[in-house]
Amino acid sequence: MIITKKEFKDAVKKVIIEAVKETRDPNFTEEENKVADKKIATGMTEFYSKLIVKLYGQDNEEWIYNKEEVFDNANTILNERMANNDAIETIFENLAYTASVLRLFAMLKENEQEETVPKEFDVEEILKEAKERE
Repeated sequence: MIITKKEFKDAVKKVIIEAVKETRDPNFTEEENKVADKKIATGMTEFYSKLIVKLYGQDNEEWIYNKEEVFDNANTILNERMANNDAIETIFENLAYTASVLRLFAMLKENEQEETVPKEFDVEEILKEAKERE
């Protein structure tokens, strides 16, 4: 299956929005949730931006679906994160990013229609959409 960069980015955006919505803590104040939401969205955006570069490079607009390639590249990114910061928080974030890749696969298989996605991720826009979909 061939996946365009646009399709991939659209699915990533949905995965990030779901992650933000699913991690909201009812015991937190709205302000605490906003801070946590931004941290989650920013971290996942950075992770997926690196993954997209590894899969598509600078010039490719299409990629042939390969689960092993995604996990190999994701593991490389996550290992680099651990090398730069071996705090327990980084381990939990890496687990969340790995789990989100599984959700991404499911979404790519479900997604048959193509939608327009901005060229770059906008964390504020993702957070706004997550709140609108609540």
